[in-house]
Amino acid sequence: MTSSEPVSLSDVLHEVPRLWDFIDGKGHRVLLGTSSKVRKHACELVTKIRPSSYEQPPDISHLTSSRWTQLQVLDVSGSYMDPHQTAQLSSGAWPHLRSLTLARGRPLMWTCNENVFREFKGKWPLLESLIIVFNKVDIAQVKALTEIEWPNLKTLCVEPDSDAIQALMQGKWPQLRDLSLGNGLSDDGLQHFSECRRSTLERLQLLHCEMTTRTMGCIVEAQFSLLGELSLVNVAVQYEDRAGWFTLLAQGRWPLLSTLELEIVDGFSGCVEILASANWTCLQTVILDLCDISAADETAVVEAAWSNIKHLTMAGCFENVQVLRRLYMRKWPLLEYLTLGASPEYFSNISDMARIL
Repeated sequence: MTSSEPVSLSDVLHEVPRLWDFIDGKGHRVLLGTSSKVRKHACELVTKIRPSSYEQPPDISHLTSSRWTQLQVLDVSGSYMDPHQTAQLSSGAWPHLRSLTLARGRPLMWTCNENVFREFKGKWPLLESLIIVFNKVDIAQVKALTEIEWPNLKTLCVEPDSDAIQALMQGKWPQLRDLSLGNGLSDDGLQHFSECRRSTLERLQLLHCEMTTRTMGCIVEAQFSLLGELSLVNVAVQYEDRAGWFTLLAQGRWPLLSTLELEIVDGFSGCVEILASANWTCLQTVILDLCDISAADETAVVEAAWSNIKHLTMAGCFENVQVLRRLYMRKWPLLEYLTLGASPEYFSNISDMARIL
């Protein structure tokens, strides 16, 4: 079609699914003001809705009153919503909805409460992913959530209170594969989680929590035999426990582990040397942000038997320029992505970098 030719309604509607990913709350209201024919066609085509306005919540009444017959992904995480507005989503007739990401609340107000989850009961039987961001969820809310049967649920991201972990793991979600828990879980809460024996887990992410050797020992013994990705981000480990903690981590019996991401508060000199001894033959991605690594750690990375490694990120400071050169020259046949963090003072000019490479 040339620029001189008129644009038909069908041509415009053909682009709607792609453009809708970026529409905001104002866009909802614009569509609401169009003809019924345009709205009907849009509802038949759109598969993803991601309002992104922080200024005001999306037009919930428009979302729920229109029959988005092909809607599969609804993400309202970019909008402030109160529990009443979130509960209104339950009236949405979206038979194909597979992914729901709920919004953060306004200051001092949660997006979700137990009544919200009770409204969701019996809705969206095909749901595969539920992500609840920036909202602490207490035990009453968790119990209401676990009463919902989503047999296809594979991904769950939630920030439960520590005393709600045991209840959360009782959810009737037999296909749960991807679990993210965050926001200040205590050592006791993490132990309750590891005791629940979710043997189907393939991806586990723990955020902003404290861990001891007791917790790590429980997770190692939890028989996550299908675990392929382990992400521990902004995790605090007591200094006196760190050697034992990393030793236990390296003993994890996860034959399918392909991705390891560690961000440990304050780091630990000697930790990489311990991790390099782990028998994770499928490891392809290693992302380490440990802040403080020793010369032995640097050498351990160079000599690690990570024959399948494709992605390596080391955010700790490398103080030995010769080790940097050895690491760059290391023969990892499958390596596609290498990021190294080094102190700026070791590269006084471009020629120094050139000599390393």
